[in-house]
Amino acid sequence: MKNSSVLPTIYVIGFFAFASQSLVFPVMPLYATQLGASVSEVGLIVALVAYFNASFMIPFGLLSDKFGRRTFLIAGFIIATISTLLYTLTTNILQLSILRAIHGIGLAAQTPTIIATVLDLSPEEQRGKALGWITTATQTGLMAGPIIGGLILNSFGFTIAFISCSIFSLIGMVVLLARFSIIPQKKKTEPSVNKSWQWLKQPPLYGGMLTTFAIAMGIGTLGAYIPIYGEGLGITAAGAGLIITLSFASSAMLRVQSGTLSDKLGRKPLIIFGLILGAAMMALISRSQTLILLGILAFCFGIGIAFVQPSSMALIADLSPRGAKGLASGMFTCAYQIGNAVGPTAMGVVAGISNLETMFLACGSSIAFMLIVIVILFKTG
Repeated sequence: MKNSSVLPTIYVIGFFAFASQSLVFPVMPLYATQLGASVSEVGLIVALVAYFNASFMIPFGLLSDKFGRRTFLIAGFIIATISTLLYTLTTNILQLSILRAIHGIGLAAQTPTIIATVLDLSPEEQRGKALGWITTATQTGLMAGPIIGGLILNSFGFTIAFISCSIFSLIGMVVLLARFSIIPQKKKTEPSVNKSWQWLKQPPLYGGMLTTFAIAMGIGTLGAYIPIYGEGLGITAAGAGLIITLSFASSAMLRVQSGTLSDKLGRKPLIIFGLILGAAMMALISRSQTLILLGILAFCFGIGIAFVQPSSMALIADLSPRGAKGLASGMFTCAYQIGNAVGPTAMGVVAGISNLETMFLACGSSIAFMLIVIVILFKTG
């Protein structure tokens, strides 16, 4: 693969960016609760990062196509490092919400730029494999973060947990700065975005985005409410972190294989299989009340993620022109973050008027309904 010497650096940077982000998964819901947030408010506070992340991803993706990747990478790490450190100073829900929004803007500069850099460096025939590797790196970060965060919270409390989150981001920034010169900027000879924008009219493109939204809705719901659901079942923060980690572990293990398989078999069959599995596992969580069973279901849900994400990401990239890879990455990550935000918010409302068991069942049913729409969009194109 061309420029393969650069890609390991991108993978390492992606790992630390996502480990920092996910370390607060088991911490933030409990911290918000301690500050006086209700169940529905917890969902909103957790989701604020994703809302602001999604709002800025497409503009940042477009700008990185025009001005290059490096500026947005370094800005994202600086904002994420500082905002997570400042979590330690919050004393009320409003302060926490403002910092969650700022954190989301920082992540919006990081994530699409990391993916766009990989797309810049990978040939089309190996795109699924390359995306499998970068998503393996990021999923490994997502896998490591929650269990580390839960253990640190149990042993040292909220302040050290947030400082640790900032340290992970700082390490990623140090790696980036150490290898800054090898990160490619946009070449001046590279074609610009297709000015006709005809590629944006393809129905399968929106099937890929809805796929990303659907699975992210499940991921966001799992991350936001497993700590609270587990607490009601006598499961500690470390146990809740383990459950979340298991979903990312199985996903990380299969990313490269599923991406390579999508290069050979096509993107759509893997997407459909992954969504069926994800919807079923989410619904079954509503009937489970032990650490072992919840861990197994989360692990299987992660397998669904592994089939869905590299394939949907590659599908969106396949349908975009060469000069619009930053925009395509922004669209994918925007759809992901909207799902990651809408999931906890909408499901928090469901939990508020019913209970957490009904909420997980509603989430699984929502994914199943979106799968029907996705299949229709795929057949239309």
